[in-house]
Amino acid sequence: MRSSARARYASGEGKQLEVLQAGLDVAMLREQQLDLDRDEAMRRTQLVRWLGDEEAAQAGPFTLPARSDLEPLATLEERLHRHPAQMDFERRIEAAETSVDLAQQMKKPAWMLDVSYGLRSGTMDVSPVPT
Repeated sequence: MRSSARARYASGEGKQLEVLQAGLDVAMLREQQLDLDRDEAMRRTQLVRWLGDEEAAQAGPFTLPARSDLEPLATLEERLHRHPAQMDFERRIEAAETSVDLAQQMKKPAWMLDVSYGLRSGTMDVSPVPT
């Protein structure tokens, strides 16, 4: 990283800040490597305490197994639709759509017809209108 940044700076394409940044990145990576080495030594010491010298010496650095082949995309997509989290999201979406539908129904005007029957007290004084 540092040599690439220096070469770009020497050719006039890069900036001095890029060279300094590359040096800082390298220093940070070295510091992270030192932290990892220190953690490994501490864990190995714990392993010796728990298992003893012989068994701990047999425990070498472990590597990850080779990655297995992926299933076909169609199979993965089908399994995704049956995943519990996906089914939960779909139920939540349906519930939200239902609440939106109910809210839209509440906006519609309501009609009411009131018919009442009652008895009035008093007399009906309606005089005939002359024609």
